[in-house]
Amino acid sequence: MKILFNLPLQVLCLATCLSFNPAAVQSEEAAGGFERLSRFQQQVTTLHGSFTQTIIGDPGLADAEFRSGQFWVQRPDRIRWHYRQPYEQLIVADGETVWLFDPDLDQVIVRALDEQGDDVASLLLGSGRDVSERFTVTRIDDDQYQLLPLAQNSSVSKVRLQFDQQTLVLLEVEDALGVTSRFEFATQQVNSELDAALFQFQPPDGVDVVYQ
Repeated sequence: MKILFNLPLQVLCLATCLSFNPAAVQSEEAAGGFERLSRFQQQVTTLHGSFTQTIIGDPGLADAEFRSGQFWVQRPDRIRWHYRQPYEQLIVADGETVWLFDPDLDQVIVRALDEQGDDVASLLLGSGRDVSERFTVTRIDDDQYQLLPLAQNSSVSKVRLQFDQQTLVLLEVEDALGVTSRFEFATQQVNSELDAALFQFQPPDGVDVVYQ
């Protein structure tokens, strides 16, 4: 069973677009760890690597589903998220438009990049908006942080981040229905020069193009 694109869109670019207000970090101890998040957000402009995704708790799946692929991110608002296993899907954002391409369905979904929305993607896609407008940030330990939405009707229940030194190695998102999407990142290249063509997309001939 294929997973809809909404979960990937909720977490795209979190690795490069965190923008926090220290006042939103809970407790003095957490505020001491805020510096890592702040440095990470300020220093990372591009990011490329591989990922594995585990989806847990989806009632439409008999067991946990595992997916993998590669990603490219360039601040602000440019992403390429390419699922390769167990089936291919591609998400591309050029700063204004997001394309969601499913080769098996011969379909492309096109939507505007909404920086004013209430999901994680709209807040974290490099727009420069302060995440603390919608989330509180708590340090779990030296390497882990938790984000909780302030809005009661948020599509996200909680987000957990884990760092190794200054590298984001794990991102876990639980949605309002209790479905958890866990991303683990590897072989990351930080601030390397990325080809602009990575963030451009032209629908292949013959595919259905759906505008939302």
